[in-house]
Amino acid sequence: MKWVEMIRVRSTPGHLDAVLPELVEQLADLPCETGLLRHGVYDGDIAALLIWHEGDPRPSREGAMIAERMRAHGTTDHAVWIPASPALET
Repeated sequence: MKWVEMIRVRSTPGHLDAVLPELVEQLADLPCETGLLRHGVYDGDIAALLIWHEGDPRPSREGAMIAERMRAHGTTDHAVWIPASPALET
């Protein structure tokens, strides 16, 4: 089953710019598909996506580590999402 961890960080505009290169590097080293999103309206918000294609939906050790590192930069939310429609399951 495919499932996604989303780690969202809310910070101040420009604050996360210095952190992004390190975060991109950390995501590239993970054993899952990853993505990084910037909020379209609030400049200080980013979300890291960890997309898993097997296993039980649960917060992973890797996701917890990313969330813990990002807590120093702003309010952080770490959640697990599962597909709600068949089109998203592949």
